[in-house]
Amino acid sequence: QVVQPGQSVRVRLGFPEGTTYEDYMSGAKEFKVYHYKYDSFGAITGVETIPVEVTRQGLILIVDSFSPFTVATVEGPGPEKAPSNKDLVLSSSEGGTVTYNGEETKTINMTEKGEIQVVIQADEDKAIESISLGTKVLPIENKETMTVTIKADDLDVGTTRMYVQFMSKAVEQADEDRGEIEVEQQDPGCTFVDNPDKDGTNYVEKIDTHLTIEEFINNVDTKYSEVEILDANSKEKIEDTSRGLATGMILKINHYGTDLDSPDDDYTVEYVVVVHGDIDGTGKVGVDDISKWRENKVEYVNLEGAYLRACDYDTDGHISINDLSAMREALVNG
Repeated sequence: QVVQPGQSVRVRLGFPEGTTYEDYMSGAKEFKVYHYKYDSFGAITGVETIPVEVTRQGLILIVDSFSPFTVATVEGPGPEKAPSNKDLVLSSSEGGTVTYNGEETKTINMTEKGEIQVVIQADEDKAIESISLGTKVLPIENKETMTVTIKADDLDVGTTRMYVQFMSKAVEQADEDRGEIEVEQQDPGCTFVDNPDKDGTNYVEKIDTHLTIEEFINNVDTKYSEVEILDANSKEKIEDTSRGLATGMILKINHYGTDLDSPDDDYTVEYVVVVHGDIDGTGKVGVDDISKWRENKVEYVNLEGAYLRACDYDTDGHISINDLSAMREALVNG
């Protein structure tokens, strides 16, 4: 079923085997339904209770957020003990192996082990692109082979997934052949970059994704000048200054010189806004931006100008796999 944002789905289940509607009405049984919660890497991070309506024909669940699984339980005799085990699930994409004790073990009971070492080995024509452990993104020290030490004390109770993404070395070579995109080193806050492109485009870069148009304008020196923010597509002035700044918007500064009565000193300059990490021009860093970053590096999507410069998320002057890792970590951390 296709569900639009803001809608909910009613799911109907029969009674668990051995239970009836009369059990519920008499108070002998209590039915509960749980909904798995996932992070952006697909790892289960916990469960949440969702509403359940008990009818004579069965259970009706109300689901208003996505999860591929729903678990219905019925309380058994005696108090239930909270889970105490810590399990580690090892998984990866194609292009390499993730092993423990020389074997591709899937699930490891970390409660018993305490501490283990996991070996990540990329195939000959592959490289390690990213490593996630639960909601954490681990640093990549070597793109061909790595040994990662994992301690049970660092894991949450329940199941933690370790996922390794491998990529083709040809992609990295293609990046080198294309040349890394050089951008001017940035200072904290907004930086104005004049005429960095052949077409003479100016940029204002490295802007906080939480900054509104009004807040930004208030921080720009407006003495003897008028500041406007134009829409990226229509090039019309944006009247709603409570909106967030987004890549592609245009900062237009109408200077009036030092004497408002001397029109000969007037001139206008425009800067294209670059919010680092906001590659799709929405003003936020999200999953779509990560997809566009990967498409640009892997599938040669023709990103240009401000949208290409926005790929340099860590603002180190280069567009590299480190930007993708930092974007993923930022997304996981909200």
